[in-house]
Amino acid sequence: MLSYLKSAMNRSFVEFRRRLLLCSALCLILMVARDLTAGERREQEDPLVPVYPAFFNTANRDSQVYIKLSFEKLAGNYAVLDDSQFYREPYDADSIEMWFYQGGVYYHPTLLSRRVQNIISTYRRNGDEKYLERAEKLAARVLSMCFPDGDAVFAGFPFRFAVHGDSALLLSPPWVSGMTQGELLMAVVRLFKITGRQEYMDAAHLLFNSFLHLRRNHDVWVARIDGDRYYWIEEYPHDRSPGMTLNGFMSGVFGIYDYYWLTGDNRAKTILDMCLATIKHYLPQYRQEDEPSFYCLGHRHVAEESGHFLHVRRLRDIYRMTGDDFFDIWADSLESDGNLAYRTNRLVRIYHRLTKMVGDWFSSDE
Repeated sequence: MLSYLKSAMNRSFVEFRRRLLLCSALCLILMVARDLTAGERREQEDPLVPVYPAFFNTANRDSQVYIKLSFEKLAGNYAVLDDSQFYREPYDADSIEMWFYQGGVYYHPTLLSRRVQNIISTYRRNGDEKYLERAEKLAARVLSMCFPDGDAVFAGFPFRFAVHGDSALLLSPPWVSGMTQGELLMAVVRLFKITGRQEYMDAAHLLFNSFLHLRRNHDVWVARIDGDRYYWIEEYPHDRSPGMTLNGFMSGVFGIYDYYWLTGDNRAKTILDMCLATIKHYLPQYRQEDEPSFYCLGHRHVAEESGHFLHVRRLRDIYRMTGDDFFDIWADSLESDGNLAYRTNRLVRIYHRLTKMVGDWFSSDE
């Protein structure tokens, strides 16, 4: 009888231990699953969690060592004191400048973002607090025009816009621009550097994330990878006909550089490397020797004089950021083209071209 009871107790203990282990394992599985889903939820909800997209491993790069410029030497510091003192008409009741377009008056996020940068430059030079207050007021207006999309924010334009006046290239509000994202990113990075206010750092993170939104993965986008695996920032991100606009592309580059300059985020360096690979690969296609450069490759529009020499200035800015002679040499070439195309007597231009044609003819005979 005792042996039977002992045996029964042993069987009960073994069964109890088995069930205890089973329950413990089940609880452990549930806890792990809960933590994983919570982690995924935090990653979706928290825009500050670094995300390393798959395209980082496939897009072309030109690995660079970036120079940490002083604040005053950052791209876009072209402020003119007299200009910063005035308010450009039209402006609203709060003296925030607006823009006439097709019979309406609108806030223009690109122009306002650039204005913020210029006023900040003036403030850095004279220390007058009224300029900082004005820069913050303008920045607040542009940030109020931003809308969220996933882990990013985009500054939306409040009017319809036909690229090059072409109704087939119509962008509807709230359309977005890689140029604007870069200009606004530059503005908030510099405001954070001056004020230390966290709201500007938070905005910088969200704006930077917009450059991770590729066309194939998002309805709202300013960046894409082309068929040859080159990364593009699009000033006019038209779904059917991206413009490949050089000026707007480089504005995006400067915004990303400023973000990297401030945070040291390795994702920003990776995107910079991708951008410079794209510029190096495609820049020869923008050049027309002894003629104005192309404004965009997608639609083959020629740059006006101001746009052409803006290409020159911005290539020199990239040279200062990188120390890479490629960008300085190409700036020299485009500057020479522009001087001949825009700033030389027409007869002199004709003589130069005829001389070049004769020289090329003799060279081909050899």
